Amino acid sequence: MLKKNAKDQGPNPVSEYEWRVKKNDRDAVADLADELGISRVIAACCLNRGLKTSSDVKKFTNLSFDQLHDPKYLPDIEAVVERLSRAIDKGEKIHIYGDYDADGITSTALMAMTFKRLGANFSRSVPHRQNDGYDLKVATATNILADENPAVIMTVDCGSKAFKTAEFLKKYHVDFIVTDHHMPESDGSLPDCIGVVNPNRADSKYPFSGLAGVGVAYKVASLLAESRGVSIESVRDNLLEFVALGTVADVAPMKDENRVLVKFGCDQLIRTKKTGLKALLKVADVRSINNMTIGFALGPRINAIGRLADATVALDLMLEKNETRANFIAAQLDTANKRRQEEQERTVKEARSILPENLPDMILIGQNNWNAGICGLAASKLADLYARPALVFTHLDGEHAK
Repeated sequence: MLKKNAKDQGPNPVSEYEWRVKKNDRDAVADLADELGISRVIAACCLNRGLKTSSDVKKFTNLSFDQLHDPKYLPDIEAVVERLSRAIDKGEKIHIYGDYDADGITSTALMAMTFKRLGANFSRSVPHRQNDGYDLKVATATNILADENPAVIMTVDCGSKAFKTAEFLKKYHVDFIVTDHHMPESDGSLPDCIGVVNPNRADSKYPFSGLAGVGVAYKVASLLAESRGVSIESVRDNLLEFVALGTVADVAPMKDENRVLVKFGCDQLIRTKKTGLKALLKVADVRSINNMTIGFALGPRINAIGRLADATVALDLMLEKNETRANFIAAQLDTANKRRQEEQERTVKEARSILPENLPDMILIGQNNWNAGICGLAASKLADLYARPALVFTHLDGEHAK
């Protein structure tokens, strides 16, 4: 276990790391090592991670699609699939509404590709971080209704707390569907709508709560496609790249079925035929795919454009088929990521320059000219540097800050 202690010298911290080696049952380590024919160091690592038997280890290392859970255990999923299928049959307009981060963007792209494959009449959008904020607000829903008049609005990676929006859409006879993974209200209340597909609902019987938003969207897409006669194999071949990207970029736990989805998604991503994803790999100079390359090369480029400008640009890249256009959009994402790095470095530097010599137990700091899309990243860096909670904000007006 790694424990961090920080000795603070004002804005110039000195960090120390103290290693604490976890003790193991030597007999258990030896038995597991002998049974599997592995070193005792590896056996100890397995035991430390809760893999106590050879069966546990083999299941952990030999991943297969058989380890995925049945999507029908997700709450409300069958009602949601039935409504979406009926909309496809009737040619009703479905609007997909996502989020401005990599999870929300890949979720939106995944559902868009699914609806296109199934011949649905659909449109899609993601919010502007500064103008729209997180989740589907009534103002945004009003604009969607005015522009497109959809029969169904479906969220991905958001919506579990969109109570006012659900009431608004019901008044205008628009069916509302939520697919999400964020924690609902603590009292268990949910928006009044066709369904809230979320493994973190208090009443959920789904055996794994760690799916990212794109993982939940994949489950809905899989069951919808299967219900309309499309093989699950072809769904996987077409969508798992998005699942791997969104799951890793959202820092979802690498446990349970996320490991299966990411493993096979990475395998597909390195040989992707999707023009937009190929352009992203090229601009990021990525030649192999794993959690590290997604987390530090691909994910940040998808996220950066939403932090500084309009996340729709990243969504367009996910779905782009023209190579010239895809390369142009990918270059925009790369430029945005460089700007994001520069702004983050500047913000952290400015914050450190104005911190007091004797730091309190928690850092609370803000400036008028800091970008709201960068504040969280700067807070994370300061928390790491000074080993304490950090809240970084930018002023919005005289009374409110973000």
